[in-house]
Amino acid sequence: MGASRAGDGVDRVRGDGRGLPGHGVATAPLRHMLAFPQFKTYVFEDIADTNAPALGLYEKLGFREFKREKVRHTKRTGTNAYVSMRLTQA
Repeated sequence: MGASRAGDGVDRVRGDGRGLPGHGVATAPLRHMLAFPQFKTYVFEDIADTNAPALGLYEKLGFREFKREKVRHTKRTGTNAYVSMRLTQA
C-alpha cells in the first residue's frame, strides 16, 4: 500500500500497512471513542512497558497507570512488565 498525496485527507501508511508514527493515526479513533457519552471509565490492560508510543499517547489523553505486572519472558521478548491504564471522566 503506498502513501497518498499531501492534503488529500488520507492517513499516511507505510508499505507494511502500519501508520506512520506521530501522525495521529491512533489518536483520532481514540478521541472519538472517548467522546461516547454513555461511558465514563475506559481501561487498557496488558500494554507492554516497551511500547512507549502507546503509553505516551494514552497518558496524553488522560489515562493513568493503575497496575503493573512483571513478566517472566523478559529475556525472550524484551518486555519487563505489562501495564494497565485507566481513564475516568467526570
